[in-house]
Amino acid sequence: MYKVFHENRCLHLLQNETAFEEKAANETQADWDGKIAQIKRWLSDPTEPDNLFIPLAGIDPMDFLAKIFQFRQAAGGILLHDNAIIIIERNGIPDLPKGHQESDESIEETAVREVVEETGLQLIKLKNKLGESLHCYWWNDHWVLKQTSWYSMVLEGAFEPVPQSVEGISSVKKLQAHQLDGFLASTYRSIRETLGTQMSELLSDFK
Repeated sequence: MYKVFHENRCLHLLQNETAFEEKAANETQADWDGKIAQIKRWLSDPTEPDNLFIPLAGIDPMDFLAKIFQFRQAAGGILLHDNAIIIIERNGIPDLPKGHQESDESIEETAVREVVEETGLQLIKLKNKLGESLHCYWWNDHWVLKQTSWYSMVLEGAFEPVPQSVEGISSVKKLQAHQLDGFLASTYRSIRETLGTQMSELLSDFK
């Protein structure tokens, strides 16, 4: 199942569900157009339910999403230092550092650069890829789908943060293991559902 987050709502794309396979085999272009219209209506109307479930047996979810969104690649990190995860506060909401990929860099380079820029911290070592999240937003009269690659990282330098205020970042601070539940409750749903388990595992040795 693919999850596409829009603010704190979620589009669920269901794959290879047995109950849908026979129906999917007989679907027409009009059926697919109807699903696209349903998703666009859900995206544009905040009174629609928080969760929308769309069966996609027999079609690649990313090919389907390309009919609705323009794709942008991004990357960010769970940065570890001194038995804690380093988090930011962006526009008043607890978050993790991340940002869009530039044309001349790899996605791994994007992850490190964005964490350095948003936190002001130096000497960051990239570790392992943790997964990806999909988040969409309305921009310049079209829907954009941001595919963010997430990595674990270690701060090898001193904790001397300089929040990137031009990006709405007001603070950079350490999150201890006993504070994780509070962070997950107040951050974005995409962070909570995509990275909550990984954050807990990374902090488990410090409890």
